[in-house]
Amino acid sequence: SYDWVRLARPVVIPAVECGALEIPGTCSAPDGKSLIQLEIITSELPCANLKAEVLGLSRIPSDVRIRGWRPGDRYRPVGETRARKLKDMFAEARIPLWQRRYWPMVMSGEKIVWSREFGVAADFAVQGQAGPFLRISEVKSHGNESFER
Repeated sequence: SYDWVRLARPVVIPAVECGALEIPGTCSAPDGKSLIQLEIITSELPCANLKAEVLGLSRIPSDVRIRGWRPGDRYRPVGETRARKLKDMFAEARIPLWQRRYWPMVMSGEKIVWSREFGVAADFAVQGQAGPFLRISEVKSHGNESFER
């Protein structure tokens, strides 16, 4: 896959999909290497670089869950002018094939709200409104020094 050759025994990692998440809440990422954390920020938006991971709380429905990538998934991240297939985004970001199936995404119904590395969907992003906000962050699981890449 791209510049990598991976020699490994075949391992079947069961698909991880959290049921409906409570906000605030935490769930294991589908690859098991990190935790996806949802937390409420009640003050003003702390800094501009958090826009990739902060959503306006009033825009988030109650049926939030986490799952891995599926072929055909598409969404429009903040800064993009149109919806794009994640497959194409993976190719541009040079994400190895073996990591894609377990790529964590926060979902609301069938809509992608957030994806690792690609950020918040434009439809759910903060747009100048006052708090509270929902911050989505990925936290290393205990014992993992870094994300495999």
